[in-house]
Amino acid sequence: MSVVLGLDVGGSRTRGWLCEGQRVLARAESGSANLSAVGQTAARRALEAVKAGLDGPAPEAVAAGAAGLEAPGNIRLFWSLMERVWPQVPLALVSDVRLVLEAAGLGSGVALVAGTGSIALAVGPDGREARVGGWGHLLGDEGGGYWVAREGMRRALAERDRGEPPGPLATALMEAVGAGEPLELTSFFHSERHPVQWARLAPLVLDKEPELAAVAARELAATAAAAARVAGCAGPVVLAGSLVKDAGLAEQLRRELECHLPGATVSILRRPAVLGAVRVAQRLLEETAGLVP
Repeated sequence: MSVVLGLDVGGSRTRGWLCEGQRVLARAESGSANLSAVGQTAARRALEAVKAGLDGPAPEAVAAGAAGLEAPGNIRLFWSLMERVWPQVPLALVSDVRLVLEAAGLGSGVALVAGTGSIALAVGPDGREARVGGWGHLLGDEGGGYWVAREGMRRALAERDRGEPPGPLATALMEAVGAGEPLELTSFFHSERHPVQWARLAPLVLDKEPELAAVAARELAATAAAAARVAGCAGPVVLAGSLVKDAGLAEQLRRELECHLPGATVSILRRPAVLGAVRVAQRLLEETAGLVP
């Protein structure tokens, strides 16, 4: 049976699984190979670290689902990096959000990812694709972890501006970052530029301000519905990302999605997204073999 390698290249880490059929032969993990986040040199080092960390046979095909491909030239550049690390091996490259549908075993449907940011990808029955969101924390990513944390900060600061004493949310945020009073939150917020650091506060914000879960759910559901509409897809919807692990948000999101996409099944991805890359690599190998006389 053929051996393939699947790569999940996210914003904070790169995960590789070497598989033979359904059997995982080896796993390796390194830092992010997201070109937009870390640049070409660090991305190549991350890919090489994954390769070096895999204790097993050489793969016969490699597929990567990667974040950060939106910038002009990044697809071509990442492809060239893969060719250098895995020369003369059939390669496939897709967006990281596509791995959600692949890992769920779906050829069509809607993938909605809410982690540090937010993005939706819909694939219609005819293969038409539509991506909505994923603009990054400075431009959008409504409903994502950074957005939730920022909205929590805004509410805590607005409370202070009204002359009110710090409530449970403001108190929790101050304790989390070591601030002495609410206005100091602004200094911490502007000095720590990496969105992942603030997105980690999202569960705390949702716990202290449950109403924000409903607001975030509305934003996320609208993103998924927009992608579904453009792709001509009625579902199913697969949720992924660290934020959908919050029970309150997940329940609110299901309700909102029922309004936007009535009748569509909604599930949370329980399998690692890297298995989606393995599935893409296996399909690539099958297609490649079919071209050989």
